[in-house]
Amino acid sequence: MSSSKAINYGSCFLCGDAGHWKVDCRWLDYPCVLGCPDTMRVRWSGQEHTKGLRFPRCNSAPRCNGYKWIDVPTKAKGKAVEVEVERNEVKNKEKSKEEGKLKLCIDGVIKMNIEGNVSDVTELVRKLAF
Repeated sequence: MSSSKAINYGSCFLCGDAGHWKVDCRWLDYPCVLGCPDTMRVRWSGQEHTKGLRFPRCNSAPRCNGYKWIDVPTKAKGKAVEVEVERNEVKNKEKSKEEGKLKLCIDGVIKMNIEGNVSDVTELVRKLAF
């Protein structure tokens, strides 16, 4: 049996991680990272430099190009590899500056204060909810 998917016995059938079942998987019905109304599905990369790494991709593809790396590639053949990020990240950063979008970086336990309009805060909370 030759498959690029390395799923361990007793692991989730959706993401391949151990410790939970598909029905409890955080990636089940995961909302699109680009905000389209569809959900995302976990896939495994077939590219040589990222082969076997997991990423959810929007079910609306090719209309929507939303995806997000689950496994972040750090080394390939002994040298550092840049991680390919969402295709529209640069456009989204420029767009977010124009539209007054929020950016929140959390590193550890912190007290939090969010400022912005209601729709931006609501969108941020929706994206943070796994």
